[in-house]
Amino acid sequence: MTSQAPQPTPMLLFDTINSYQRSEALKAAIELDVFTAIGATDGTSTNIAARCNAAERGVRTLCDYLTMNGFLDKQGSRYSLTQDSAAFLDRRSPAYLGSVAEFLLADHITGAFKLLSEAVRKGGTAVSSEGSLEPDHPMWVTFARAMAPMMYPVSQMIAQLIDPAANRKLKVLDIASSHGLFGLAFATRNPNADVTRSKLLSGKGSCSASASTQFITGPAVDLATANFSMA
Repeated sequence: MTSQAPQPTPMLLFDTINSYQRSEALKAAIELDVFTAIGATDGTSTNIAARCNAAERGVRTLCDYLTMNGFLDKQGSRYSLTQDSAAFLDRRSPAYLGSVAEFLLADHITGAFKLLSEAVRKGGTAVSSEGSLEPDHPMWVTFARAMAPMMYPVSQMIAQLIDPAANRKLKVLDIASSHGLFGLAFATRNPNADVTRSKLLSGKGSCSASASTQFITGPAVDLATANFSMA
């Protein structure tokens, strides 16, 4: 018996068109702190809603949708975190990554995609003449604060790779240092490292080195005496 040729299906079409619903539902859950609430309560919609200061009906509908999309489990009327959600979406977890939504789903990112047809016709950004390269664009302040948790393990890996013994007399130039974690990774491991941080932003919104230390789980750094300079 010969097998039938695969038939065309609109599944990819509708999945792509509706994908914004998943990202917006996840963003809402992060903003409301739903995942942390579930991890800290018995998982009933009543207690989740109370902790999130939201309507129980709205919370139940959102949690059901998150369950359908694999972010939550549900037994009876109680919700629980999946292994991935417990690790990356509960604020109590040291691996929490929910803050990345603040940057990746911000209006200045998603808004650019709403003008994609115009950008394709133009052959460049349709948001403004310079787009995200505009001097002192506020999005980079958001980037520094929101993306630092994701960049912390990467910065540690790079410092370990370049200076495994943590004893070389290095001169490190951290260009457009933003959250500063790459320079700090060298400084916290090796007191002989001479780190120069070059800021991307020149305005008041720039994130300081001290703000980045909250993501460091190793020995504390005395930024008043550390071997840092700002370019």
